[in-house]
Amino acid sequence: MQVLAPHVWPRWYRGALVVLAMTFLPSGSLASQDTPPARSRPQLYWGVDVGVAALSGFVQGRQHRVSAVRALVGGLIGGSGMYLGQRMVGTGSPCLRFAGLQTVAAGASIARNLGTGQSPFAVMTFPVFPLYVQYRPGAAHHLSVRVSVAGVGGIVRTAHEYGVWPSWQESLLAGMPVFAVSESTLGGCPAYTPRVGCSEAVVGHHLMGAIAYSARPEHFTARNVLTHELGHAAQDVRDVVLHAVPASDFVLGSDPIGRFLARFVVLDFVLPLDVLSHAAGPPRGDPACREASSFYECETEAMMPQLE
Repeated sequence: MQVLAPHVWPRWYRGALVVLAMTFLPSGSLASQDTPPARSRPQLYWGVDVGVAALSGFVQGRQHRVSAVRALVGGLIGGSGMYLGQRMVGTGSPCLRFAGLQTVAAGASIARNLGTGQSPFAVMTFPVFPLYVQYRPGAAHHLSVRVSVAGVGGIVRTAHEYGVWPSWQESLLAGMPVFAVSESTLGGCPAYTPRVGCSEAVVGHHLMGAIAYSARPEHFTARNVLTHELGHAAQDVRDVVLHAVPASDFVLGSDPIGRFLARFVVLDFVLPLDVLSHAAGPPRGDPACREASSFYECETEAMMPQLE
């Protein structure tokens, strides 16, 4: 097994210590004695982020003959960064929304770079939907901007479905189109109960690149609904940076026409984590989350433990 050169390790462990410290400091400040059980153990999902980042780096690194140790280091640093970004979004603080999403992107970029044998910051990808801003410190052209095909489709579909313009203030705070719908629900109500009333109302909706939420939900606060949907956006950011963008570059790089198109667009349709989330269902390690429809729903709720 190839091992990292001794002179490289100081960079790794310094970065790891900083990221880990930043990751777990918010955990203590966000938790409280009356935190609901379903949101009491978000650290479980830190392990998932680290594992996902390490496995992704290991699989992609096989093509570049990169050692498993490097992929593990990338998983630890990058996965911790992704977790930190999700926790930042989960605070519900407007000033942390954009920073949280981009921290997820930075963590995923670092994991991908290390897993493929590059320096940690070789290629940094930041989704600002419907765009991908890519920064390459060592390249002749440091900055490039490409259009997210899936993101454009999500924005157009959301605008057409709800017939509203994005809320410019919320969109600027999040760094992606956010649609505030004035009704208490985003559609019809399929089921009612005597106590609750509309028991299956949709108050938040998320597609790649766009979020719609009810500005007047009946049983929740608008802030909580928006925070939950932004949590799903963070999951998308993790998936596209780790998998969709590299897959698009690989596919489009196979011929001259594709390489030309790759300068302007990203075919961001490869989202394996989204598929696995629904296939796996709720995690067994979080018994308070058994009734959720997917792993993604449990993870998003766990990332916002201070919200009720």
